[in-house]
Amino acid sequence: MRRKIEEHFGRLRGDPLYQGSFILVLNSALLAVVGFFFWVINSRLFTETEIGLGSSLVSLLSLFLAFANLGFPVSLLRYLPSAEKKHELVSTSVVLTCGLTFLMAAGYLVAADWVTPELGFVNDSLWSVAAFVVFAVAAMLFAISESIFIAERRAPYVLWKNLLNSAVKLSLPFFFTFGAFAIFSSWGVSLLVSAIFVLFVLGARLALRIDWKMVRGQFSFGMANYFANLILMLPFFGLPVFITHVLTPEDTAFFYIPWMMSVALFLIPQNVGKVLLSEGSYDSKTTLLRKSFLFNYAIIIPAIVILIVFGRYILSFFGASYVTNSWPVLPLLLLSSLLFSVPAIMSMYYNIENKTKNIIIINLVLAIGTFGFGTLLLSQGLFGIALGWTLANMLAILLLPFLGK
Repeated sequence: MRRKIEEHFGRLRGDPLYQGSFILVLNSALLAVVGFFFWVINSRLFTETEIGLGSSLVSLLSLFLAFANLGFPVSLLRYLPSAEKKHELVSTSVVLTCGLTFLMAAGYLVAADWVTPELGFVNDSLWSVAAFVVFAVAAMLFAISESIFIAERRAPYVLWKNLLNSAVKLSLPFFFTFGAFAIFSSWGVSLLVSAIFVLFVLGARLALRIDWKMVRGQFSFGMANYFANLILMLPFFGLPVFITHVLTPEDTAFFYIPWMMSVALFLIPQNVGKVLLSEGSYDSKTTLLRKSFLFNYAIIIPAIVILIVFGRYILSFFGASYVTNSWPVLPLLLLSSLLFSVPAIMSMYYNIENKTKNIIIINLVLAIGTFGFGTLLLSQGLFGIALGWTLANMLAILLLPFLGK
């Protein structure tokens, strides 16, 4: 029996999908733990209003990254493993996405006082303006490097860069004490340090050039995933901004903590899906799909149980007000990860099949459903918004049989 168990785990360790998925899930666990302590520290140092504004700014910049990535995070997973000009593809993706991020961040600063007056404090000084732009570019390099490392079967580097990011992020709140922008700065400086690490790892493979022929060759696939990702990011990063607008910054703080705890679970099927896409050219797609779902639920179900059992205790670290206001939405958001896993993994499967139109349809249902149901259920407060997200996932799953596998 012992020998069979050892042989079984030996096969699991040697399986690229399980190996890559395990590293990325471990990475997600790291981000969840660090995110928890980051917001616990900030809840002790800043007011609920400052946390609401700071988290809204973080979410807003994350939304910009979704707009500026041009579909390269998925294109790299699909094409880099078999690309003849790997260095050119890496350089092209980095230069284009970071350049567009710079332009978008600068453009937002011009309109910030009118578009999001609650966040207009980013224009209070030349230092805050420069920091916002630099942090934005660093965040993009940090984000897109993940796809590069996964596609090259160097997933451990994803974990290393996040370990560095985590160590820096947890130490900075004690030194940055200038209100809501301090929260954003702790997040941004840690990304900047990690981006420097990424530059060191990529080294000579990066060059300030763009291979436009390569861009044209991947345009259709990349743009389809670009728009699909944009649509999906609307509920992911737009909900805190939406709550700040329709409710209050305090409500945003109370929602943001359970939302971030749940996002840690949402990342599990997304990370498994990334490895599924990258490994799609090496193994049977149907076999990979089955293994992906099995691995995903083997991790996510125990995680939900643990977080629900200890949920109130975890929220108590942030203060009694978070237990009162955040607990009603936490179990629902955690359970919704069971639903979200289905469209998340199937979306990557559709990428292997080049059925990118299906991905756009799924993400449209998720985005429109989240804000539509959330608006209709706004009388239920934060619980209504969480229920709107859950119902949108149910609707997306019901749609899948009509799209085909």
